[in-house]
Amino acid sequence: MRSLTGSPIRCISAFAFSIVAAHAFAAEEKVPYVAEVAGNRVNVRAGSSSNYRILDVANAGQKLVVRAIDNGWAKVDLPKGVYVFISKQYVQPGKNGQGIITAEQVNVRPEPNLRQPAMCQIKKNDTVRIIETAGEFYKIEPPAETFAYISAKYIRYFGDLEKMVEDVEKKEEADTKVAAVIDLDKEASEKGTTREELANLVGKYQTLMADQKVGEELKTHVAQRLANLAELKQMFDLKEQNAQLVQKLEESSQQIQQISLRAEKLSRKAQEHEEKIAELNYVPPPPPTYTGKGEIKSLVRVWNRPGTHKLVNDKGETLFILQSDSHDLEGFTGKTVGINGEIQDLRGWRTKLLQVDEIDVIGALAKN
Repeated sequence: MRSLTGSPIRCISAFAFSIVAAHAFAAEEKVPYVAEVAGNRVNVRAGSSSNYRILDVANAGQKLVVRAIDNGWAKVDLPKGVYVFISKQYVQPGKNGQGIITAEQVNVRPEPNLRQPAMCQIKKNDTVRIIETAGEFYKIEPPAETFAYISAKYIRYFGDLEKMVEDVEKKEEADTKVAAVIDLDKEASEKGTTREELANLVGKYQTLMADQKVGEELKTHVAQRLANLAELKQMFDLKEQNAQLVQKLEESSQQIQQISLRAEKLSRKAQEHEEKIAELNYVPPPPPTYTGKGEIKSLVRVWNRPGTHKLVNDKGETLFILQSDSHDLEGFTGKTVGINGEIQDLRGWRTKLLQVDEIDVIGALAKN
């Protein structure tokens, strides 16, 4: 049985991306690679065409894993927080939100209805993670074979995917090592540190200082802690040399408590670091905005009249004259749509021309 509930690549957080320096290479770099969105409110769709369903809206600086570039569209891993749907009749729910596929070649769709084209298919006995029930469908985490599409003109090369994953793993490994030593240090400080425990702590901190995977910020704290432990060792030496210094060593307990507070502070910083990553949860994108919304109607052919169609509001008033080199506007006649494009003034005409770049069917049709 094979699990399809995500891959390590999808778990790379926005914070993890930020630790790698950006590169100014073109989007033709060898895939897979990490790309940066170069425009605001760029639609991420279920297929490689502006006619496919919008799954997400990406903004400038957002990072996406690019798997392929074809015919002006980039095939990318689904952004975090985007879910897909599968018919309940082909899933046997189990424990902890896991579901087992019970039929061959089951379609995964962008919405909970059969009219939406399949984004991929999964096989019998594969497992999925169920998020919630949506009518006759389950909302699930995207299987590994599920991808989205974004216009390639709105992305640019950001970094090598393999190297970024490696950097994240190295940092996580280093953070784990530091946190383990801090916990040991805190425990020793609370119960009272012996000479042997002190030597053990010093050795562990020195190992962290020599570890190239530990970042400079953490090394600064480690160096400070080593200085504190060196002071503590000196106190041990003084106690052995002169029993009369016992009282002075007792007074130094306040310093040990301060050292413990510093260790706790380091531990809190490590915890805060993890919490910041956890806070990077998906925020649903705002609803799409359009240059114009209304119903498309055909224009009566008149000599020198610009455009082929018009956009009218619910009162029948003409909002824009429409023209498009990329869309068959006749196919949208009589439908309520949202349009994005460039507005142009027309000499001799009161109504402005809207050059259509994107068109989405909205209203009652969009709910199907």
